[in-house]
Amino acid sequence: MLMLTLPSLELSVAVPYIPDLFSSLPSIFLCYDMLRDIADTAKALKSLNIGDFVDNLNIFWTPIILFGLSAWLIVKDYSMRPIRCVCPKEYKETWEDVLEADCLRRGGFYVPLNQTIPRTREERQMHRSNLYMWIPYILLLQGLCCLIGKIVWVFFAGKDGMAWKISALKQDDKESYRQFAEYLSKSGHGSWTLYTVFKFINLLNCGVNIGAIYYYSGKLYWIMESAETNRIFPAWKYCDSYSRALGGHIVEHLCPCLHEANAVCAIIFPAVAIWIMTLAAFTFLNIIYWTRLLSKKWRLDRLNRLLGPSKSDDVRMFVYSKTGNLSLDAITGIMLVQIRGGSKPAEEITRIMLENYSASRNCNEVTVDNKKTH
Repeated sequence: MLMLTLPSLELSVAVPYIPDLFSSLPSIFLCYDMLRDIADTAKALKSLNIGDFVDNLNIFWTPIILFGLSAWLIVKDYSMRPIRCVCPKEYKETWEDVLEADCLRRGGFYVPLNQTIPRTREERQMHRSNLYMWIPYILLLQGLCCLIGKIVWVFFAGKDGMAWKISALKQDDKESYRQFAEYLSKSGHGSWTLYTVFKFINLLNCGVNIGAIYYYSGKLYWIMESAETNRIFPAWKYCDSYSRALGGHIVEHLCPCLHEANAVCAIIFPAVAIWIMTLAAFTFLNIIYWTRLLSKKWRLDRLNRLLGPSKSDDVRMFVYSKTGNLSLDAITGIMLVQIRGGSKPAEEITRIMLENYSASRNCNEVTVDNKKTH
């Protein structure tokens, strides 16, 4: 138990302090319009999601999580009572509200239990803790940064046609499958390059977000600290206030304050940091996985899984032949169709491409034979 002695006041604090993360849930209704806009944005973003699971984590789920946490913290900071101070008995209820508002604005200062409280304002200024005020906006900016890759992908893939064509594919529509197969047979649209750049943008964004967390917090080892010893987001801190006595002289009061918003940030911000670092690792491994498309042997293996062993000889010629149309862009399109719509449409499109290749090869062989005959 920690005993803090104040003028005419004795406070008993139980350690450790566990913040009530759900105390502000009823206030979520106050930002209903904001949450509805976030949901509408999520639907718009998901309409052109043709990437794999890691892509969706980067450009869909992570922004939604960050936007939701930002909205929740804004509600908690501005529509509730994020800080509670134990004031001297001379303070009336109104003055207590003023003190808490002033402490919330200035941030207060944190002093570890094994150190003495600074006496001068200059020394206390060095221990100020007000990062919590910027956390909702930092999370908002991080969520917007996650959308950069999505914007680049939709803009350039829309010009190329890959994203729109995959989104427009209809289930069991042979004609749309045939048109898309003809589109994939044409080389030079750069879909694989664009998709790889898109993944590298996601990885770069993870690095930028980790760097931003380190820049704003100054260190990363606080992730493992408790709310009581956390210097970045201390649950308990002090606020200094001043009042004028009847004789005209100024009296200084030192009030301990329980900062619930800080305690919540001490859980949310490290969780976001761990999430983004984990996401960066998954994205890096995902890039390595997709670069395997450079290997024709791996392309052959993917198509054999789709079509089965009965077509293995034709598929081998399709992949390795110089006249084959299975470019990097084509296999990228087939895999994206499989991710979005399942194996059935991807298999059907691959069969159409293989049939077109076989027909073209037979036609060329007949032409060569006719020339030899004449």
